[in-house]
Amino acid sequence: MRRRTVARRISLQLLAGAIAAQLLVSCFGFNRTVVGVEVEDGPWGVSPSELGDTEIAFRFSNMGSKVHQPVVILTSHSPDALPIMKRTVDLANIQIVWPSQGRFSYWPPDHGTDDLFRTIDPGQIIEDAPRAFGEGNPGAGTYIVFCYLPGHYEQGEYGTFELTDVAS
Repeated sequence: MRRRTVARRISLQLLAGAIAAQLLVSCFGFNRTVVGVEVEDGPWGVSPSELGDTEIAFRFSNMGSKVHQPVVILTSHSPDALPIMKRTVDLANIQIVWPSQGRFSYWPPDHGTDDLFRTIDPGQIIEDAPRAFGEGNPGAGTYIVFCYLPGHYEQGEYGTFELTDVAS
């Protein structure tokens, strides 16, 4: 009888610990999914391609032979029909998700554009995430990851992923 009481107490403690851990994840943003982007000289692979309610971080791996300049946007535009100006994607009125400089922003950013978009050399990996706590999940919708260098998007250097079921 005593063993059953001890086992029941341990089970309740384990259940309470699991509930507390889930609350910490929910309240403090520890539930983060890394979106892997295989940057190539053609179409870009993005995995996972669909996510639920989670904060997102990014890992860009340049698998191609050229330098690339990844940008992530949240938009209602079709992935293959982004507006183009001067051989690159026109970012006017488009929500930029990465790089974020501490918050999600619209083009042009208030702080200028110097060194805003990082380049990634062949074989290089960049791991990064939105920097502002609580802004790791900018909202449900279609995200397009593309190369900002002139002519690269037009050559098919982009990929997409969906973020669904975002809690309000």
